[in-house]
Amino acid sequence: MIGRLRFEPNLEPQVIASIKRYRWRLLAQKLTGLAPLFIAFAGSLAGLVVAITLGEGFFEPSRGGASAVRMLAVLVPCLLVAALFLVAVFSHRRDVMPVSEESPARLPGLPTFRNALEAVSTAVGTKPPELVALELPTANSISFLHMDNPAVGVTTAALRMDTTDSRAEALMAHELAHVMAGDIFLSTSRRRFRRIGYALDLMLVGPFVLLAFETGFALWLPFAFVAWTVFVVLWLNLKTTSLFRNSDLLADSIAAKITSDPGALKETIIDLGALMKGEQPFPAGARYPLYFFVNEATRPLVTLEERIRNIESIERGHWVEFETG
Repeated sequence: MIGRLRFEPNLEPQVIASIKRYRWRLLAQKLTGLAPLFIAFAGSLAGLVVAITLGEGFFEPSRGGASAVRMLAVLVPCLLVAALFLVAVFSHRRDVMPVSEESPARLPGLPTFRNALEAVSTAVGTKPPELVALELPTANSISFLHMDNPAVGVTTAALRMDTTDSRAEALMAHELAHVMAGDIFLSTSRRRFRRIGYALDLMLVGPFVLLAFETGFALWLPFAFVAWTVFVVLWLNLKTTSLFRNSDLLADSIAAKITSDPGALKETIIDLGALMKGEQPFPAGARYPLYFFVNEATRPLVTLEERIRNIESIERGHWVEFETG
C-alpha cells in the first residue's frame, strides 16, 4: 500500500518519510500517464447510461437500433486497429528479463551476493528478496518483479567476478532500496506482459464500443478511433519517464544509510561504470536497462557523475535526498 510500507525498516524517521513521499509521487506520476484512458472509459460509460436513460442513439425507439451492416462498418475497423495495437505491444517482448538457467555451481560469486543481500535485509528489518541470476554479458544488478514478488537480479558476468563483501553489500543495499521505494522494474514475465497488453487494449477500444451505442453507430467513429489511438500512443511515449522511472539518487542515499559505507558504493559505481563504457549488451528498445545499477549505454535518467556527486555530499554529511524528499 502506497504511503505505508509493508514493514517497519530500521532506518531513521527522516529516511522513512522520504521513501513515503517518493512512493506517493511515483503513484501520482503513473496515474497521470494513464489518466486519458481512465477519463475516456469513465466518460463513455457515463454517456452510455445517459443514452439508455433518455433513449438516445442506438436506444432511440424510433430508430429501431442500427443495421448489422452499419454496426460492422463501425466496429470492424476499430477492432482491426485495436488488434494492431495489441500486436505492437506484444512485439516489445524485449522487456522480459533474461533469467539465467546456468547451474549455481558455475557462478562462484552467488554465495557472496546472497550473503550480502541477507545482511542488508537484516539491517533494514525485512525478509530478503529472492536473488536471481540474469544471463547478460555485463557486470550489473537490478531490482524487479519476479514470479509476482520483488527480487534482486545480478548478472552472470558479475557473479563470475571476484567481488569484496563491502562492494557486494553496497550493490545489494542499492537494489533493496529500490524495493523499499517501490520503483522496481515490473514487466518481467510473458503472462504479466500479456495481462498489461490486454488491459491497455481494453481501455483503448472500450470507450469507442460504448460510444458506438451512444451515437447509434455513427460512421465517423472509425476515423475518431484512429485519431484516438495515435494520441494514446504518443501520450504514453511522452509519459514513458513516469511509467518507467526510478530514483538512483534516493536509492544510493538509502544504501549509504544501510551500510554506513558510502565509499564502497562510490567505488562500485565508478568501477562498474567504467566496465560499461562502450558496451551495449541490451536489446534495442528495451526498457529494463533504465533500472540497472549502472547504465551509460541507453541514456540513464541520472548520470553516474550526478550519483557520484551525491555520494560525495553524503561523505561530507550532506544528505540532499532526505532534505528535499
